[in-house]
Amino acid sequence: MELEAAIQQTFATGLVSASVAAAARQWMALPDPASHTTCLLVLEGESLVGIVLPRDLLRALATQPAQALGQIARPVVPLTSADLTQAIATEAGLKTLVDRFSQQQLEWLPLVDDRHRPVGLLPLSSLCQESIRRLQQQSTHRALAEQQMITAYQELRSMLDALPDMVFEIAIDQLQVKVLPTQLAQSLGRGGDLINQMVEILTHPDRSGPWLAAAREAVVKQTMISLEYSLYLNQQDIWFAASIVPISDRSAMWVARDISDRKQAERALAEANVQLKTWIEALERRNHDLKLLGDLSSLLQTCLSIEEAGDALPKLLAPLFPQCSGGLYLYDDLQGLFSIIGQWGSHLASNPSFTFRQCWALRRGRPHWIDAGAQNLRCQHVHDDFSGESLCVPIAGKGAPLGMLHLCAQPRQRLAPEHRPMAVTVAEHLALALADMQLRQHYQQREIHDEDSQLFNRRYLEQRLDRDLALAARNKTSLSVIAIALDGLELAERLSGRDCLRNLLQQVTERLRPRVHEGETLGCYGKHDLLLLLPGTDIEEACYRAEQLRQLLSSLELSLLEFTPKGIGAAMGIACFPNHGCTAAELIHRADLALYRARSGKGNWIVPYSLPSGDRA
Repeated sequence: MELEAAIQQTFATGLVSASVAAAARQWMALPDPASHTTCLLVLEGESLVGIVLPRDLLRALATQPAQALGQIARPVVPLTSADLTQAIATEAGLKTLVDRFSQQQLEWLPLVDDRHRPVGLLPLSSLCQESIRRLQQQSTHRALAEQQMITAYQELRSMLDALPDMVFEIAIDQLQVKVLPTQLAQSLGRGGDLINQMVEILTHPDRSGPWLAAAREAVVKQTMISLEYSLYLNQQDIWFAASIVPISDRSAMWVARDISDRKQAERALAEANVQLKTWIEALERRNHDLKLLGDLSSLLQTCLSIEEAGDALPKLLAPLFPQCSGGLYLYDDLQGLFSIIGQWGSHLASNPSFTFRQCWALRRGRPHWIDAGAQNLRCQHVHDDFSGESLCVPIAGKGAPLGMLHLCAQPRQRLAPEHRPMAVTVAEHLALALADMQLRQHYQQREIHDEDSQLFNRRYLEQRLDRDLALAARNKTSLSVIAIALDGLELAERLSGRDCLRNLLQQVTERLRPRVHEGETLGCYGKHDLLLLLPGTDIEEACYRAEQLRQLLSSLELSLLEFTPKGIGAAMGIACFPNHGCTAAELIHRADLALYRARSGKGNWIVPYSLPSGDRA
């Protein structure tokens, strides 16, 4: 160090017992002129015992030159090298060293080693220069620090001016809040209102509790605490994310940033997720409904009759309309009624049959929705005590009503909004399928039924007889065939026309149908001839049944005299399996032979194939 380099290495010494004159001659004999201006070190042996200043030596030399040097020596407290190193290391040590010079009124201070032998002289001027140098250095450092502080303050102020946050310094023990001048704090209007509201909350004795608790936690734990909160301003919530940082053991810094946009984005994202989930569920529901509609169309295409469809449709329609009951109605041309052919659910609130005028959907030709509890325009087929929502959707094909789809919610409940478009879609599918099914049934009926009598035709009778004969042969049972010739119809047709013939045939068949048992078949085998198939009936029982039919037909004569002046007669021929034949052709032929013999007589005759033609049954 510079101070150590300033130590004077050459110095004058003298023994305690030496005379003043001898010591002066020895001191002046030193070659280094600098040593002449320092001081004379007085030794006892090799150890330092005192010093003699130049003025003291000159005064003694002038008055008592023979005087011993020890008598004019001044006692001194020297420095060791360790003391010097320790003293100049700190500012306080340097000050203590200067005080030692002042206390001893010396300009030079001797340095000694561990054995108290002098090793040099430390000048006070060098010590002062070192102090000045250090003060200058400190001043430079202080000026630099001040400049850095000014720069840091300017940067901090610029940062605060640009910071759009609320920044507070909170003294947790005194409920004091210092507002830092951020951009938000310097703004008027909304920013000022938010800061005033926050300061009021933090300083209010009753409202500051949870807020100061968070600040105390940050101070106690000496860690940052994060939280989110909202302030209510201008009828809306302003959200902030706050970071609480301890700056001492009694205060914390509160930095709050406006995150309203982020919260709004989060809410929008959450709503979008909910909407997306709703869309996905609706899409899955739509796909499920489309699959059910596909199954519905496939089922309707494979059903052989409307009755079969009525039994199967509720199982497919129920999943399409969950949490509600429903019924499918079909229009009956003959009765003029809409009758239910299938239903699902446990609380169907509609009559099993009704007329066209009792349903507003049918009358208006469009779906008819009734709100829960509403009584206006309620369909008459809906139960009077029903208070839930209901929906009627007409099923029409080619401009004519085919049926109606009815849905109803539970009492005091509502139907799902998606039920209405789905019901319309289902009604459209049902309209096409039912129209096609009715057309198929119509053609099937025409293929197996006689147009005038509406009985089975000859083709169907022959096919049915083949099946019954095969069953009778397998079961080893009898089967009888009765051929019936209706007399008087030909005359009625000539007199009154074909419409009269058709009317008479229909009245005859209406009388005969109740007497035809289950499993038996009555059909029209000729223009005026009928054929009755009696499975499991032998010849005697067939004759008995024929007599019953003859008597029934005889009772028609009086009511039909205006069309047939001679009335309606009936001749019957009977053939039986297996006695009279084993095939359908054989039985029909032999029943015709018996009928020919019966018609050859006068009056109403019943002739079995085996009996003579003149015998009356």
